[in-house]
Amino acid sequence: MSSTLNIACITCAQAFEHAGDNAAGYAILFMLILLVPILGTLGFVIFRISRRSKIHFDTQYQDPTEV
Repeated sequence: MSSTLNIACITCAQAFEHAGDNAAGYAILFMLILLVPILGTLGFVIFRISRRSKIHFDTQYQDPTEV
């Protein structure tokens, strides 16, 4: 079973060599460059919404059974 795994790895490595120096590494870097700012912005927006909701909370709508 490990020989099949080695053949697949060698095949993939040779296929990436034709595309450039390190095509798989560049693909991962490209995905990270896209995803990190998107996830950071999403986290910032969620944090900001939760902070603003606490500031502008109207106590008239508070659940009386909540401690």
